[in-house]
Amino acid sequence: MLVRGQRDRVVAESGNNFVKLSCGMWVSRNAVSISNASSHTENVLQNGVYRARTNFDILAWQSDEFPAIYAQYDGNTLTVNFGMQTEVPPLTLSADLSQTIFSSYSSGIEDNVPYYKFDIRDDANLEGFYALHEDGEFRLYLKKRKALARGERPLSGFTIVVDPGHGGEHSGAIGPMGYDMAEKDINLINSLKLTEHLQALGATVHMTRDTDVDISLQERVNFSWQHKPDLFISLHINSVAETTDATNIRGFTVHYRNPNSISFSQTVLDVMHDMIPGSNRHRSIKHDNFFVCRPVWAPSVLFEAGFIVNINDFVWLLDPENQEIMAEKTVDAILEYFG
Repeated sequence: MLVRGQRDRVVAESGNNFVKLSCGMWVSRNAVSISNASSHTENVLQNGVYRARTNFDILAWQSDEFPAIYAQYDGNTLTVNFGMQTEVPPLTLSADLSQTIFSSYSSGIEDNVPYYKFDIRDDANLEGFYALHEDGEFRLYLKKRKALARGERPLSGFTIVVDPGHGGEHSGAIGPMGYDMAEKDINLINSLKLTEHLQALGATVHMTRDTDVDISLQERVNFSWQHKPDLFISLHINSVAETTDATNIRGFTVHYRNPNSISFSQTVLDVMHDMIPGSNRHRSIKHDNFFVCRPVWAPSVLFEAGFIVNINDFVWLLDPENQEIMAEKTVDAILEYFG
């Protein structure tokens, strides 16, 4: 995703809908401001260095500009393509990479796009990445997994965004009680309970909504970007097509999109798979292109707590004691992941 203020050259167009930037990224024409003024600004990144920090490391280059980059992580290698560059940006790294999260790296130019490829150490636990322009520097932040705090508030210092799915006019899936207890209502109940449990353990929690209001998918992602959390958790209830027999479909599922979310997704599913009695879902996380799972600055996942169209799941989900169980198990999964 682009950040407001980033710049790049347009190198191709696709009809009236999309433009391609020199970093290799295709973006919606409506998402950018395009100038036809002549500009020869290039090779804006200079004197790159690596800075190690406790919870994140930084790749920083001196620059008066905020160039666009196209960064992708496949679970092993972080590839960064640079816009506004015809040369590979200079970067000083010691031959001993033990003070970095890298095991090795390479650079070059492919299809006129300069790039770095950073192989991430197996023990580094890259949680996310994002770019900012601060104090005359272009900075690529590399988030590392935090450690739990000691004592009775182990989530002190953690920021978590809880996202109750749907809301307002968007009811989500409909179950046996119709609109009197739609998916949006159960999502909000579960989100409020989870927030209460997380706060009791010291976490700073931001909810995308805490009442029954409309909020768009883009607004939810923008909210996540604003807080740059350690986790983004979107709570939902599952459904099936009207032509599907739902009587034997039960259980909890987890959806992710980006590789930096896989480890947390699997931990959650391992802890919560058998939460609902009679669950028959496969013990495998689901790779899906859900909009709220696209952010790369934190593990971003979507939970489907059960099937609202299955009467047994629905009854289980409405029980206040079971709602407490789900909140507690979610917290258990979070503590196991960071522990």
